[in-house]
Amino acid sequence: GVARAAERWFASENDRVHADPRTRVVLDDARSYIRAGSQPFDVIVADLFVPWRAGTGALYSREHFENVRARLREGGLFCQWLALYQLTEAELQTILTTFADVFPDAVAFRGDFFGNHPILALLGGRDAVIDAPATSRAAGRLGTRIAEGSRLQPDRWVTHPFGPWALYAGPIGVVAAHWQDAPRNTLDQPVIEFLAARQHAGGGAGQPRPFVGLSLSQLSRALRESADAARMEPVRGFGPAERRAADGGHALQTASALFTAGNPRDSASALARAAALLPRELLAEAPADPTAADVWHSEGY
Repeated sequence: GVARAAERWFASENDRVHADPRTRVVLDDARSYIRAGSQPFDVIVADLFVPWRAGTGALYSREHFENVRARLREGGLFCQWLALYQLTEAELQTILTTFADVFPDAVAFRGDFFGNHPILALLGGRDAVIDAPATSRAAGRLGTRIAEGSRLQPDRWVTHPFGPWALYAGPIGVVAAHWQDAPRNTLDQPVIEFLAARQHAGGGAGQPRPFVGLSLSQLSRALRESADAARMEPVRGFGPAERRAADGGHALQTASALFTAGNPRDSASALARAAALLPRELLAEAPADPTAADVWHSEGY
């Protein structure tokens, strides 16, 4: 049903991807498809899924991550999205360290700057090198394509040359080492399925505290400070301009976290810092987005 709806009713929003001769839609269990197949991929993306549903924990398992890595071409990339508002710190520690075991050069990118409902991407690869100048050029080309009439919706954070670096949080390896004692999630030790069921499905541990807001802001700062201290920056060509954009993105994320925490004064200071660091067009006035996650959740959906 989702595939039919995407083709029939959302073609203008998805740029008619079904009609593209390079596209083949496969309806299958993705973990089984990855495990049993042999076709190599340049990019594999694992979108958001609810961790406390039965069986979902296997999608965060070491075995699954290893199968994904085996299906990547040399230089291929794997992106694992995490809905942080559905994860506690203990769950995030397990997922992040399990991921880093398989992808030791992995990095993290924000998906947005929401305070209470943020998402995070873990990006790893098979001997892949993320090149900062090439990424900026690709973002600019996407912006040009949209401006020339593509049906895709514009998003300044992925069409401005420095937008992706405002979303960049940093390499996860050093922080994963700090959490080295976190239990790993494997098929025979399904930590995530156990923790998620206990925390979110009416267990006796009380209301879980998701890893959002200032907790995420502190993690982002730790990623950058740890990388600087260890002189470990896996992104090639990550220079002062990219660093400035990343610092601006961190300030913007912190401003959102402080605002949702009820601290408008410090939030305004963080926003001013973001404005001083980011290119002006990234913070220009934009129309309200009725699909924004914070609005969606505040309305009780």
